[in-house]
Amino acid sequence: MQSDATQAADFIPILYSTLSSNSLSSVKITCCDAVGWSDQKTLTTGLVAAGMEQYMGVFTSHMYGGDPSSPLTTTLKSWQSEGADLNDAWCTTWYSSGGLCEGLTWASKISTGILSANLSAYIYWQGVEVNQPQASSYLVASDGTTVTPSGRLWAFAMWSRFIRPGAYRVSTSGTVSSVSIGAFKNTDGSIVVVFTNTGSSAQSVSLSFNGFAPSTASAYLTDNTHTVASTTATLSGGAVTVSVPAYAVLTVKMTGTTTTTSTTSATTSTSTSKTTTTSTTTTKTSTTTTTTTTTSGCTATHYAQCGGIGYTGCTQCASGTTCTYQNDWYYQCL
Repeated sequence: MQSDATQAADFIPILYSTLSSNSLSSVKITCCDAVGWSDQKTLTTGLVAAGMEQYMGVFTSHMYGGDPSSPLTTTLKSWQSEGADLNDAWCTTWYSSGGLCEGLTWASKISTGILSANLSAYIYWQGVEVNQPQASSYLVASDGTTVTPSGRLWAFAMWSRFIRPGAYRVSTSGTVSSVSIGAFKNTDGSIVVVFTNTGSSAQSVSLSFNGFAPSTASAYLTDNTHTVASTTATLSGGAVTVSVPAYAVLTVKMTGTTTTTSTTSATTSTSTSKTTTTSTTTTKTSTTTTTTTTTSGCTATHYAQCGGIGYTGCTQCASGTTCTYQNDWYYQCL
């Protein structure tokens, strides 16, 4: 954005009034897509001081001048509205050396943004490009015939597949060596915990609960040899035990009964510290994943999704194509 906070504050009320007078009051105003988080913090402070929160819905920033690492001073939602690797050629790598095109790099950025900067959305710049091997500014590559997902796509999937729109982040305490931990409660009452291990050692983690009695537990893993793959989660005596490999993201989803304020404790084989999550915080988390409503008798076009866990859209592929397994979450008409 080229204007400063004072200039933006002159315009925002005019835009708000224009939307309202044209029956568009449901349209939310965002600001300011600054080039980096530090600049956005300055703009946000100025706009809040000018009383602009009453007109706005979301504060937004890009990551090119700096990643989100601490909260904006606002009561409104904060989004990372654009980020991408603008330097590297196309790569599908999950982890090698910590480069910007790698999936684990983005998994760590997402985790830091949501857990340390209180983001409620994190958006990669481009979804799909055709015949653009010189760039990693998108998540899925196509040559016009087949599509190839990047490790960056799976970094986003480890959050958005399980933490659904309307979910709330729940607080945690305690630490696990080299592992960031985020816990969330979905609108259906399920609890999701995301472990991001940037360290070189695996961690065995036991989750226990106060006020929440898990009846099911499922775990999913992404690392150099797995992409959102089902893995072992052992539920015994009200506790859930999982192993978080090195350089990996592990997401655990649990269903059960909440009896009081729910609390989760995590202990590891290499640390005696506890991680506790409670469902009393009010930070709302949204994702960029959309849901599709099934249309009876509809046909999915060439290259479109036609199946997968949680998918509810068209399952019949267009003539000449077949619904083909890509992973548990994604079948495609090829």
